[in-house]
Amino acid sequence: MEWLKKNVWILLLSGAIITIVALLTPAAVGYFPPNTVYIWLWALNVRSTGQVWYNLDEIAVAGAVLETGVLVAAAVLLTVLAIVLKKGRVARGMYGVMLACLIMLVASPLGYVAGAVAWNPWFWAEHVAGFGIIGPLVAAGLVILSFLMLRKS
Repeated sequence: MEWLKKNVWILLLSGAIITIVALLTPAAVGYFPPNTVYIWLWALNVRSTGQVWYNLDEIAVAGAVLETGVLVAAAVLLTVLAIVLKKGRVARGMYGVMLACLIMLVASPLGYVAGAVAWNPWFWAEHVAGFGIIGPLVAAGLVILSFLMLRKS
């Protein structure tokens, strides 16, 4: 257990990496035979036929910029926290930053889910959530685990 407390920075860095990978993978996949549509958080859409386009709807673009920006900020903050903890320092306000990261990691995918439903009430009946939605929630779980481990030490 002591080894885990000493190396809790690995969990935070893993959360940052998972967040970046989530940004690079589809948030939703729609199966419409004979085509499959892959949709990213940042409004990129790709069909299995090779057709590539961006969703240029104003609300979609605003949501894409906001959600992507929030996840990039969370990944950067988690990386900085991991570096600070690796050096053996516990910075003042670190728990507040971890809480902010946790909120960002949960709010962004939930915002995407809500926005998709607002755009098309049947969106999630026609699409499956991809790692772009699930990844930030996994990273949030790692932040919670890190937070609890640091609080106990």
